[in-house]
Amino acid sequence: MKTISGTIEYNNEEYDYTAQIGVRGVDAYPDKVTDIDCADGTPVPDTVDFEKLEELAMDNALLLDWCQKEGWLVDRSVEGRAALIRAPEGVIQRVTNIGGLAEPQTMGEPIVFGQYNWSDQLAGKTQIFAGGFDEWIESGDYEARKPIGEPVPVLKDGVIYSADNGMLICKKCAGQCALYTGRDISGQEVCAMPRSENAAWRKQFGEDMACEAGCTSYDDGQ
Repeated sequence: MKTISGTIEYNNEEYDYTAQIGVRGVDAYPDKVTDIDCADGTPVPDTVDFEKLEELAMDNALLLDWCQKEGWLVDRSVEGRAALIRAPEGVIQRVTNIGGLAEPQTMGEPIVFGQYNWSDQLAGKTQIFAGGFDEWIESGDYEARKPIGEPVPVLKDGVIYSADNGMLICKKCAGQCALYTGRDISGQEVCAMPRSENAAWRKQFGEDMACEAGCTSYDDGQ
């Protein structure tokens, strides 16, 4: 039995859920949703169609389970935007919901697929699969793009980078897109902040330069 927790959007509201995926085989268990609440922790209102909400949660749990097995990750480098990405050697694969810049919620939801090089430039044209991952897999095209090997981060340990709108990030807090391509999800190249500038930074701001999440900082020894 595998337990999966996720968040779904239904009628413009977010809901947190927990589901159990049965292990296929001798000790198989039925797939089921064990808990659903509003994202703010309150109970689901009686006005919501709970059966549809439960069905969407189960579909999302199956997608998350598949993504974990296939190496897909959710990248949320920029607020309000998200995509599923997978990074085989030399290429980034990115999938979004066809209706906007968001990751799909189900295996059958219409998706837009694109391949990008390590400079985050689109390689060829994007493809649309109206039947989602299910259609992509059935077409046989998906297997041809199955990744080989683990992606290698391009950001370095102990370095602070300037990203979109001057936001300071590091390897630990960077989104997946920046971590593996050196560009944030908006396409802007992240630039390493020279450690030599820390003294001037400390003089101006009264503290060492650090990423905004506080994971990494430069120390001038004073």
